[in-house]
Amino acid sequence: MSLGGSGDTPENPLAIGKPGRATSFDGATVKPERRRSALPPRILPEAPDRSRRAGEERGASKLDTWATGVYILSRLALLAVALAVSVIGHVTLHSELANWDGAWYLDLVRHGYPDHTVHGQSTLGFLPLYPMVIWLVARVTSASPLVAGLLISAIGGLVGTVLVARLAREWWGETAAMRAAVLFAFFPGTVVFSMVYSECLTVPLVAGCLLALRRRQWVLAGILAGLAGAVEPVALAVVPVCIYVSVKEILRSDQPGWTRWRSAIAPLLSPAGLGAFAIFLWVWTGTPFATLESQYGGWHQHADPLTVIVEALSHIARGFAGPSTVGGVNLNFLNGLVGAGFLIAAWAALRRCSPRPPGTAFIWTAGIGVLTLLSVLAPPNARMLLVAFPAVIVWARLLPARAYAAWLNVSLCLFAVASALTFYGHLMRP
Repeated sequence: MSLGGSGDTPENPLAIGKPGRATSFDGATVKPERRRSALPPRILPEAPDRSRRAGEERGASKLDTWATGVYILSRLALLAVALAVSVIGHVTLHSELANWDGAWYLDLVRHGYPDHTVHGQSTLGFLPLYPMVIWLVARVTSASPLVAGLLISAIGGLVGTVLVARLAREWWGETAAMRAAVLFAFFPGTVVFSMVYSECLTVPLVAGCLLALRRRQWVLAGILAGLAGAVEPVALAVVPVCIYVSVKEILRSDQPGWTRWRSAIAPLLSPAGLGAFAIFLWVWTGTPFATLESQYGGWHQHADPLTVIVEALSHIARGFAGPSTVGGVNLNFLNGLVGAGFLIAAWAALRRCSPRPPGTAFIWTAGIGVLTLLSVLAPPNARMLLVAFPAVIVWARLLPARAYAAWLNVSLCLFAVASALTFYGHLMRP
């Protein structure tokens, strides 16, 4: 055997045995080195999770555009109703859009809180965040408090509609979410998104909190819940929602140490807004309960577990007469009574819905239901049902196409009639 450069010499000088297989001196097989291909490298397909995220972003953008268009259409419809009421009823748009609680909020922006307790109707009966935002926007834009309040209501209503639609998409998919956006935007209670009312902050803050909890963004969820608690009292129903999610996360988490307890940030921050306001009242008026005293002394607001039954019996005894009557029917009582039935039906619908929404939807809806059913002053009317938005949008998932169309037509009629009654004088509270 030649050791020179003859053709039968193997490429590896240490190789012996069969051609094409390299064997070392110890008898172990050595794999031959692979030749690099001269072809360009193959382009790998996009990672599935990246593709899925891109699809979700496109779907969210499409849904946001849809919800925005539907909301703008609903505001134009409400503007037409307000103009019609102004012409027919000989009332000004100013008095329509700043009616009911709006007058108190504007007074609070202009004059602030009294520095002493008031056992009667006063601005102390209202929480501070919404008028603070009105004051800030008015200062920055040089607009009047009324214009600033209406601007905040319109923008807050838009953000709330988009976030509620996003929640519906995560619960039930895109088709149900697009339906939900329509039902929500044209729900009778959304008249407050065209008035000086605080629900324009409550709804987006709570919806944003539920989305943050779902995505385990604990600090964001706690901040949003805390801010909501400084807008109106019923927003405190978000505190048990945060507690529920935190406890569930802690019990099922297998992560050690601090990581396991991070979810507790949300419930710890959730009452911060109302707590800060109570401290302010304590320093400013001498008692942290100044708001409760004003609401009880001025509006007789208190909790009564038999409120609905007592009110029903008293109105039947009076023949449904009262200060806000049309055809002898007290519209405020009728609004609350119908709202109570709607809330009970919506709770049953949430339980029947498939897939069933998360526990946060049930707890939030139940919390609003309990607080309004026990309240003497704030029954479960259309405005409170708007805040309990899972009860409004569940029908977008539950109802088949023809039933959904019929439901939407009824909602559109109530939307127009209830808004007109709210705008005109003091016929019906929003």
